[in-house]
Amino acid sequence: MIKLIIHPGFVKTGTTYFQENITPFIKNTINLGKPYELRNKLQIDFKEFIYSKKKFSDIKIELLANAMISLAREKKIKTFLFSDESFLDYEFYNPKKNFDKIEKLIFSLKKKIKLKILILLTTRKQSNLVISRFAYLFPKFKKKNSKLINYVTKNIKEKSYFFESLKYYSFALYLEKKFNSKVIFLPLEVLETDINKYFKILKKIFKGNLKLKNYSLSKKNVNSKDNVFFLRKENYWSKVYGYFFKIKKIFFKNNTEFIIFRNQLKKFLFKKIRYTPSEFVIQLDKNTEKKIFKYFFEDNKKLYLSKKINYNDMQNAKKFF
Repeated sequence: MIKLIIHPGFVKTGTTYFQENITPFIKNTINLGKPYELRNKLQIDFKEFIYSKKKFSDIKIELLANAMISLAREKKIKTFLFSDESFLDYEFYNPKKNFDKIEKLIFSLKKKIKLKILILLTTRKQSNLVISRFAYLFPKFKKKNSKLINYVTKNIKEKSYFFESLKYYSFALYLEKKFNSKVIFLPLEVLETDINKYFKILKKIFKGNLKLKNYSLSKKNVNSKDNVFFLRKENYWSKVYGYFFKIKKIFFKNNTEFIIFRNQLKKFLFKKIRYTPSEFVIQLDKNTEKKIFKYFFEDNKKLYLSKKINYNDMQNAKKFF
């Protein structure tokens, strides 16, 4: 039997900490996701399969499944780990398509071997996650939604996949049914308040394969307890990347093969792009907090009753109604 552990995010939930401080110390596990600096051919092929706009044929999917099985047998390893918060990156990808793709791969794998799926969801209180996300990607959002309340209202009105997926209880039920898998929650709040409990959860997931002797939270959340977040600003290379895509849309549309060194250019720009804190801050105002709270209240109540994860302030809930 082979175990496939899928850690799709969410963004701004301690995923970088997991990938930098946990993943390198997991033994007897083949890494398919971040950190991609450790990449091998299978990593490259897997990433292309998930994120490429090209349609993969059933034959190519079968070849990828065979490559996974062959590598597992060659190295005598029975666990794969795919960790990448971009998987649920609503603004830049279609997570539904990502899940559909990985479902096809799982179907192909199950025809050849016994496969166990485990999904690890890192979460965070929705209001904190949303404002953190908005502040970080403010250079991308400011043209359409310069204010946080507009961004929140739009996502709620459209019932965006991003906001719907932040209904953690319902989303976990969807994943359990779709992949016939177990979903384990790993809240960022546990990492920040009880790191021993955080590692206890991870050790249970990876059993004896997590070889960590000393651990600490080396990078703490710099945002204040009052939900004050620094808006980010983009650097020169980020703007160049934006111009690159404008040129693509105007002159090449969906065919970018005519752009010389396209892949090399993208890789170069990705390394250069930086979002740094500006001197401007944004604070979660009561009106926006109320909107977010009301939208997720019922689902959060179910989450608390089933998983004991409390993203509702039960004592102060009445003030919002």
